[in-house]
Amino acid sequence: MHPRILVIDDHEDGLQMLAMLLRQLGCFVKTCSDGNECVETASNILPHAVVLDLAMPEHDGFEIAEQLLRADLPRFELVAMSGYCDAEMQNRCQKAGFNRFLAKPMDVEALRSLVIDLKANMRLKVVK
Repeated sequence: MHPRILVIDDHEDGLQMLAMLLRQLGCFVKTCSDGNECVETASNILPHAVVLDLAMPEHDGFEIAEQLLRADLPRFELVAMSGYCDAEMQNRCQKAGFNRFLAKPMDVEALRSLVIDLKANMRLKVVK
């Protein structure tokens, strides 16, 4: 079983690069380039994690996160992604319901850690 991850980013090159890295790490990945389609896509794939860029043009990552958290979805890991990674931004993300924060440019080891944790959590759910 592969972790299902939804990646939301308006920067197409970054979106495709991140999706490729996650696929290489053994994940099933769907992508969205704006917040308008994210809840519908999440409802279709029921992701184990959503990796969400905070700097989006129409709806910022905090607005999109709120929509996702209000949607009738099974529990998922909500991961903020931003080039602005000071303590204030990380604190704001935590208060908004994000479980993790990934700094841009993306650190492959941080992604690997996310995937390892998702896979471990999936195994625990199967055992129960």
